[in-house]
Amino acid sequence: MNYHANNAASRWSLSGRSHNGCDGKGNHPLVDTPPTAGKDPGEVFMLHELDNVRSFLQEDTSIDERRMDVLILLISGMGAGLGLLTQAGVDHVTLLYIMLVICATLPVITIPVFIDTIARDISAVDYIRAVNMVREYFAMRTPTIRPYLLMPGSGPFPRYGGVSSNRRILTLITGTALALLPLVARLLVYHEAHPDVFTVLVTLITFIILVAIHWVFWRYQYRKANYDAERYGSSALAGAERARLRRVRAQKQRFWRRHSGRGQHDSAVAPMTPERPQP
Repeated sequence: MNYHANNAASRWSLSGRSHNGCDGKGNHPLVDTPPTAGKDPGEVFMLHELDNVRSFLQEDTSIDERRMDVLILLISGMGAGLGLLTQAGVDHVTLLYIMLVICATLPVITIPVFIDTIARDISAVDYIRAVNMVREYFAMRTPTIRPYLLMPGSGPFPRYGGVSSNRRILTLITGTALALLPLVARLLVYHEAHPDVFTVLVTLITFIILVAIHWVFWRYQYRKANYDAERYGSSALAGAERARLRRVRAQKQRFWRRHSGRGQHDSAVAPMTPERPQP
């Protein structure tokens, strides 16, 4: 054992370092040497930025997927409960009241989730484009790796709205619930067991109109995000710039309000100077 220790110590001393891990000048290689020594600061920053963006993207995606799983599980439970109540012999009116409550409750849950899903989808596209820009940075520094890139490093890729399809599922759920709401209400008011053809047609038309409204809304949001990306670089940078402009506008309004109020107050309380008599 002493032989191995002496042998290791001799090799370490031959390499210019002492037994305690220090070199001849007393510097420890793991303590006195900075972790980024010999590396480009830009490269280190881009690597850290890549890790941050990937973590943000994974967090956004996981939250969206877990929320959709909970929502689908809730709707499946409602359907299974209605089936069990039907098998248990619950009367027709009670089932219609339960369906009315479900159709009125679901949009309250799905509409905020739909709006937030679009916002997270836009953020996910911004994160993926940021990752692609980091890839482009390293591809410009090392052109030999460019043939091995799976996605382009710059440009409008991926497009907004092309990452997640959860908005379509939420659109179908919300449109179905809101379209069935007047149908169920009519059955309760007129004590009908089955809807007539006119009511079914009105329900279908209402469903199509609601889906079209959702489609127009998300198309507007994605077009707005695309415009912000072309002008500011990303929707997040556009939001920060708009917030800065709002703060500047509010400061200007407070400044002019303060000074205009002070000017009116001075003119109201200032004593009038007597006129000098004419010679």
